[in-house]
Amino acid sequence: MWLDVHLCDIQLRTQDKAITLDGGYPVPALWGTERRVDILPTKKTLPFSILQLMMEYYYMPHVRDFVTINIKNERPLVRLNDDRTFELILRFKGSLELTDIAQTFLLDCVPVRQLEQMTSAAIPINNGISRYEISLKPTHSGAY
Repeated sequence: MWLDVHLCDIQLRTQDKAITLDGGYPVPALWGTERRVDILPTKKTLPFSILQLMMEYYYMPHVRDFVTINIKNERPLVRLNDDRTFELILRFKGSLELTDIAQTFLLDCVPVRQLEQMTSAAIPINNGISRYEISLKPTHSGAY
């Protein structure tokens, strides 16, 4: 829900070009119809079945606190940089006011950090590896 309110835009940057994605805005797990799966049993035909999702969101945030950013319709082919990477840039109004940022953003279980007003550390993606260490300031331990 926070993303819905504070996200300004999403940009795809590759080969020194940045493109603003108009149709790739995040679909929250709570409201996204394609991923609407109740965790607790409920009858979907009831007029207030959406309230079940809200209850699950507040009582089980670890299940519902994620979004999907789909760029394949707008950019079905992404030309990678020479090092086989691209950047997805999320711009927000203001900055995150958090004291513990270890679990702020997760990319398929890989946290991204916003320690400064701006960019997160680059995450090199390799085939067959699903866990990446992101180094933190010396006062913090590594995060996965």
